[in-house]
Amino acid sequence: MPKKTKVLIAKWVIVFSLLLPWTVFAGVMRDAGKTAWFASQASTKALPSAYVVVEPNCWYCMRYYHEIEPLIHAKKMRVRWIVVSFLQPTSLGKAAAILKNKHHSLALHSNELHYHEGVGSGGIKPLKVISKSLRRKIARNNRFMDTHEIFSTPATIYRDQSGKVHKLVGLHSSAELSAMLNHMSHSFR
Repeated sequence: MPKKTKVLIAKWVIVFSLLLPWTVFAGVMRDAGKTAWFASQASTKALPSAYVVVEPNCWYCMRYYHEIEPLIHAKKMRVRWIVVSFLQPTSLGKAAAILKNKHHSLALHSNELHYHEGVGSGGIKPLKVISKSLRRKIARNNRFMDTHEIFSTPATIYRDQSGKVHKLVGLHSSAELSAMLNHMSHSFR
């Protein structure tokens, strides 16, 4: 193969590898907007904004919720919650109970506030009868998680002020949360 061809291929590989994360992660933001998300609070004020994927029986999600809830309450950030179901047999019923409740964010708050650490179980009572509509919403959220290779919860997805999309999994220190807030875009788009 001629040297010019090799150089051209190498350049395209570099360009493609640099553009791929932007394209893939931009898809994450687009697809997150198509899930059965709900907002932590209605706010007309532009605030740092993120999607957070949570599982009702996830201990780490409960800890993360308690870390960011004061920031949400103080109107320092906006969150759109995406509830998934995969950890325990009760997860589907608990996710459905949160999504069925007229006040989703209050139901999530109750689940996290009354979390049973000894048994690793969210505090909300699971629904025994789950409508097809709720099952479809939760399945759509689970597909989102699978499609975008989110292998555990909690997962935080946000766009920084330069437009780059970030996907972070797990708990974060106070310093990491502060840095994340300082770089977060005020838009979900």
